[in-house]
Amino acid sequence: MIDLENAGKATEKYVPGLTTVGFVSRAAKTYAEADDFALARIAYYLFLPVIPVADLAPDIIAKQEKWIGGYFGQDLVQFLRKIAGNMQASEPIFLKKPLAIPEKDLSRQTVDFFTDGLTRGILRHSRFDQVGLVPNLHEKNADPMELLNLARGAAGILWAVGQNADLQVWVARNQGKIIKIAEESEATGLFNGLAGLASVLEKRDFPALAKQLRQILRQKVDLNMADNSLATGLTGIALALREEKPGVSEKIAEELAGRWKQVDFANFADEDVGLLTGWGGVSWLFWQLGQKEVAEEIVSRILRDHAEEAETLTISDQSRGFERLLPYLENGNFGLALLMHKFMREDPAFKQRYQLPFDKLKKSCLTYCTYMETLVSGYSGVLPLAKSLAGDGDYALLDYALAALNQYLVANNDEILAPGKYGYKLSLDFSTGSAGLLTLLKDLRQRDEFSWLPL
Repeated sequence: MIDLENAGKATEKYVPGLTTVGFVSRAAKTYAEADDFALARIAYYLFLPVIPVADLAPDIIAKQEKWIGGYFGQDLVQFLRKIAGNMQASEPIFLKKPLAIPEKDLSRQTVDFFTDGLTRGILRHSRFDQVGLVPNLHEKNADPMELLNLARGAAGILWAVGQNADLQVWVARNQGKIIKIAEESEATGLFNGLAGLASVLEKRDFPALAKQLRQILRQKVDLNMADNSLATGLTGIALALREEKPGVSEKIAEELAGRWKQVDFANFADEDVGLLTGWGGVSWLFWQLGQKEVAEEIVSRILRDHAEEAETLTISDQSRGFERLLPYLENGNFGLALLMHKFMREDPAFKQRYQLPFDKLKKSCLTYCTYMETLVSGYSGVLPLAKSLAGDGDYALLDYALAALNQYLVANNDEILAPGKYGYKLSLDFSTGSAGLLTLLKDLRQRDEFSWLPL
């Protein structure tokens, strides 16, 4: 017992005060029933600390018990079921009725079933009657590019779904609004702004519109931008403009090379080294531009100052004032391992030098779970690495990752849906929802480590 602020008598009618999503049931009639529910959820959470998907689709507990049993043993599952014996079924907080779970498990053999279901879920819930294709997205005073960008907006849907008549009509109908938003927006990055939108439109057969947007982007490029990153900063812009405006990309690379030389390496452990958020992405840019020595120097520094090494090797982060060990694509193991795999595949000398640390890093990517499923900061983010290893003939990580994703996915009739950030509701977008997972599943047949990006 740590806090009795909202306590009541066991038989008293339950009237919730402060609550925590995932550990409270609206179906509880008494304080005793509320406590039974919270205790059971805590017990399950100790052995599978993921978002509260069971609040959306209660039947997913059966899949989660199977996953827990495979790792900890069936005797533990029996123990958990005993604790949950008095638990009342939860009622969804943000939904009119509970969702179901997919009728099949995700595996290499069922990828097409899941891509079809995710596509249906995205298209049926998109708003083709407005420029904000993703519903309930725009926030007051937010940059209007939020409606269109790759991370959260329409570009993510276009990129994930691909050729679709409704999407083609939507783009054609909204071209004027798209250009107006591009002119007004201050967001220029690959995930959050113009660079990503233009790249997606180019890939989806709107070259004239993409060219117009790149012209606008060219005028907005600011070499003094403090953000170096692939997702929202100079690196992503340089990669997006590399073919059409190589001079701009080279100027950005020169600026980033100068910044790298000025890094205080005595405090490099405090730097952001993420693939999407920091120096990892900058390394990829240098590699793409043929500056392999600088690219390798960055990777070497990351391994030296940001890796906790034992039998495995794990990326550490101190950006929040304390050390965290991170698995994620945006700033952790998944991202650095993917970067190193690309360099190893394309350069035998790099492979010879870094095979041992890569093998240790790869082991840490075979993780039991992450809190969320999302592409940037969840379990889906391991799929680009997993499919690249499968291209080498090593399917272990891919099979494990696909099986792990069954702990998160829900269904609505023939639709398959992904819980969004923190699992409070469903999400369609690229960074935190169905579009991201759909993109990664459709990309499993591609060889290149970065083919999931519109570059």
